Amino acid sequence: RGSVLVTRLRDDGRAEVGGRTVPDRVIPLP
Repeated sequence: RGSVLVTRLRDDGRAEVGGRTVPDRVIPLP
């Protein structure tokens, strides 16, 4: 596994990062 950025989990089960809503709570970093 590479580095990951754990985002803030929202009440709808999605994650919020940088003002964006993403379908997963963990985003792989390049």
